[in-house]
Amino acid sequence: MFIEMRPIFKIILYIGLVASALFFGLAFREIYLLKVQRLPVPEHLSMGANGFAALMCLVVLGILIGRDISSYLAEKAVKFIFNDEGETMKTPEYEKAEEVWKSGDYLEAIRLLRNYYEKHPREIYVAMRIAEIYENDLHNTLAAALEYEQILNNKIPPERWGWAAIHLVNLYSKLNQTDKATWLLNEISNRYPFTPAAKKARQRLGLPEPEIPEAEKKEKVEKIEARHEKPKKEEPHLPPGFRPKKD
Repeated sequence: MFIEMRPIFKIILYIGLVASALFFGLAFREIYLLKVQRLPVPEHLSMGANGFAALMCLVVLGILIGRDISSYLAEKAVKFIFNDEGETMKTPEYEKAEEVWKSGDYLEAIRLLRNYYEKHPREIYVAMRIAEIYENDLHNTLAAALEYEQILNNKIPPERWGWAAIHLVNLYSKLNQTDKATWLLNEISNRYPFTPAAKKARQRLGLPEPEIPEAEKKEKVEKIEARHEKPKKEEPHLPPGFRPKKD
């Protein structure tokens, strides 16, 4: 089941896990030293229990850190993917909107970006920029989520669609809309099952990885074999009755 914690709760959990790991680890060390020195160990102290507790704290801490790193990299991937249009981002109209954004007039920047996007509906990165301003500058998570919902209605490549959907899942979580988040994670996994975003969605749902269909496996093998095949020597075009000269 998908669960997303608020930052403050996550920080408290991190501190608690680190403190607990240190506590149980030091207790384990103390008992170990007593045994090495062949000194009596108090009955209420258990070397195995403290060691196991310290290990469990470290395991949970590792899982949380790995999940956060994965989410961070996913966010970076989204920003990179949707900002690869290059020169189109340098148009005067778009740059004007960015200058207004720099001045702190976020609503006016959104208005200008929306006008630009209406004229250039294929430039999805503009819609992404509007959602980003809602989320990061205006702290309006609901408005950002609505923008992402519109983005996902566009025809965009599977990997781009998947990462945008993952970001929307994170927004749903912040809005405590767990049902929507879970539904969208399943949609990502089912719609484009062999994309990195789908793999991430299955990890969050706790689902196993699907097997690649035999037809797709065969296609991949054929592509690999084709790369290593020696190119066939073309026969020269000769008049009737003539044969190619042997080397």
